[in-house]
Amino acid sequence: MKTIILFFLSAASLFAQVTGTTAQPLARDATTYNLNRSRLDIGSGTTLKFESGSTFTLDNGAAFSFGATAAADMRTALNIGTGITTFADSTARNAATPAAAGQIGVQLDDKSIWNANSTTAGDWSGQFGTVTLRSGSGSAATPSLSFTTDTDSGFYRAAANEIGVALNGALAHKFTGTQLLIPDGNEATPGLSFTDDATSGFFRIADDDAIGFSFGGVELFRVYSGATNFSGVLNADTISATTYDGAILTNAAGSVTVPTFSLSTDTNTGIYFPGADQLALTSGGTQSGLFTSTLATFPAISTPGAASITGLVTGGSYATIAAAGDGSATVPFLTRATDTNTGLYFPAADQVALTTGGTARVTVTNSTTTISNAVAADSLSLTTALPVASGGTGSTTAATARTALGLDRAIFWDQKAARTTGDAITSGAWRTLTLNTEHVDTASGFSVSGNVITVAANGAGTWWIEASIPFYGTSATISRLRRTNNTAATLLVGSATYSWASNYVVSHSRIVGTVTLTAGDTLEVQAYTQDTGSVGYNNASGPSDEVSIYTQLQFIRR
Repeated sequence: MKTIILFFLSAASLFAQVTGTTAQPLARDATTYNLNRSRLDIGSGTTLKFESGSTFTLDNGAAFSFGATAAADMRTALNIGTGITTFADSTARNAATPAAAGQIGVQLDDKSIWNANSTTAGDWSGQFGTVTLRSGSGSAATPSLSFTTDTDSGFYRAAANEIGVALNGALAHKFTGTQLLIPDGNEATPGLSFTDDATSGFFRIADDDAIGFSFGGVELFRVYSGATNFSGVLNADTISATTYDGAILTNAAGSVTVPTFSLSTDTNTGIYFPGADQLALTSGGTQSGLFTSTLATFPAISTPGAASITGLVTGGSYATIAAAGDGSATVPFLTRATDTNTGLYFPAADQVALTTGGTARVTVTNSTTTISNAVAADSLSLTTALPVASGGTGSTTAATARTALGLDRAIFWDQKAARTTGDAITSGAWRTLTLNTEHVDTASGFSVSGNVITVAANGAGTWWIEASIPFYGTSATISRLRRTNNTAATLLVGSATYSWASNYVVSHSRIVGTVTLTAGDTLEVQAYTQDTGSVGYNNASGPSDEVSIYTQLQFIRR
């Protein structure tokens, strides 16, 4: 046997020498010695040996061939580290010693793959054994694991921890860690059906967010979140302790003694259908109610006589109840079984009355409402204001009731931004104070502009006046309410006050009294001060989230 030995003859050259021949230099490319520039032939019976630490590399496109003329004649043992080895046949495999447990062996005669259990000679286990096969992720169009005759059907990695099943190049099913995902399908071809009945099964109704159940290609019912709709025939014998929302139940018409729908413990009480477009109620085998498209009849509702609902009127907004007699205060038309002298009755045409304890309490006609009970101040509870006047003279509208009761009022004031001091005021003369904001005017009787209050038509009359004006640093001060139009006059004089600037004291002058106003009157709030100061005081240390209010004027109807 000949041996090829690779060695360095000098620091710069690598030589190969077959025993008994002259050493031949190998071509050098940088620090790598390549056989692609020299030919290295290994004849039959020759061994190519690499010392420990050596690396044998085949670049892309390079080939490593054995001198075999046919696959069947190839009996050369190929050992690649502890990873893969080959056997010519089963005899060679049984004699081969694995380099390490888990080594892969390929038996060449039958192309089988074996796995080493240990490093004992011949300890190779069944074909494939625990071999791990890996491939790329693939896609629905080109699955990683497919078939020679159907390359667009198979398995692929759809996403992390998900396996997709592709059929004809499209995702058909998907496996996740907890779910099997299938197509929606439809009633003719359900997404989940059966090998022997492909037209029966489950399908998803995407538009309605529901699951449909199909039998023979026809939807029978569908299940929503919290409801079930049936479109087929449901045998009444199969319904037990179940709530069906919107279900269509079909059964025989039934009769008064054997109703269509009843309880198993009370078979002569329930619902039946006595004729076309009719529904009836039965209790103990006796009809207790009949409904048609225009009539609902109930026998023996109350003692005065039989009553029936004669139909829905004008689109079904209400119903008319007809009965024998109109009732009375002692035996009302509409009452309770446990309180038969309290209820509603009709004393005459176009009249309706309420009775309690057999006595009429309220009677309503087209033009009057009569309350028979004496109404004390503490016994009347109203949900809305009652238009009455003081003195008991009566009022026909809420507006006149407010006037009579003194409920109309108007409030105006001087409003400035937060942390803003009131207007400066100079001494020695009457000065008009600022009024720039209408807070409320229930009578629509006033308007304010340019610090002047103008009286409108609704403001004519007698009013109670309350005004408050703050002063700072003005010493002696007095205020007044002044009419400034053609008949100029002082209407009310406010209280005299004193404010001392050096002690940071704010004083108030108040105007209180009654005035009579006419439409067109113009009013001002004026003040006279001994020293120059301001109408109120505020500074940057005040609150920043609220406005500053100074002069205030209120009108209350008398």
